[in-house]
Amino acid sequence: VPVDAQSSVEAADPTLDADLEEWFGPQGSRPKLAVLGHMTVRVAAGQENDDTARRRPYYIELVAYLASRERGATTEELRKAFDTNADRIRRDLATVRKWLGTDPITRQSYLPNATQQMTDSGRTTGHYDLSGVLCDADLFRRLRVRGQARGAQGIEDFMRALSLVNGRPYEDIRKRGGIWLSEHREDQNLLVAIVDTAHLAATMAMQTQDYATARRAAQIAIGAAPDEEVPKLDLAAAAKAQGNQEECA
Repeated sequence: VPVDAQSSVEAADPTLDADLEEWFGPQGSRPKLAVLGHMTVRVAAGQENDDTARRRPYYIELVAYLASRERGATTEELRKAFDTNADRIRRDLATVRKWLGTDPITRQSYLPNATQQMTDSGRTTGHYDLSGVLCDADLFRRLRVRGQARGAQGIEDFMRALSLVNGRPYEDIRKRGGIWLSEHREDQNLLVAIVDTAHLAATMAMQTQDYATARRAAQIAIGAAPDEEVPKLDLAAAAKAQGNQEECA
């Protein structure tokens, strides 16, 4: 990988390491959304309330949906995605807005009103879009990109990305939920990315005889995609290299 290409990729995402430190650290003010396995939303102390507690899986899915949309979503898009009416969606978004809270630095909501989402021209977008929320899927993709740019040194970023994975993406989404996933296939896209990243990491680790790392990468991928053959083959290769013939059989 050319040095200038690596530098350009790293310069394009200067907050990645700080965001990772915040993700793995104690809960601060920024909400944290996890979708790479068990779905959760962690908010700042004092932000939990009875409204969100009663329908927690639904509100988590609302946050997950918005996080998966690069440019946010309109009321109509949200209405279709959750098979409800516009008034209900607006009320639910107001509940989520209160739940996520306000950035103490910018004094802006982590889920601004659609009329507050401004374009460069000064007009409002009419879209609901999360601002400042940390998401494990986003961190995973950013680490994957930087890892690729770092060439042979990228395995550290690949393994850090895999450490974010705790199972199949969106694996416990609420019953009768996830209508929008059937159209955008965000879950499948992430699953492919996990398997591919694990295979890259396992291959690179095998080349340096770091069999423990190769095994760990393969096991994470198997946990997320138990039906995929590639991580099983990677695990068998690591076992064989370690002389464990029974495991690789």
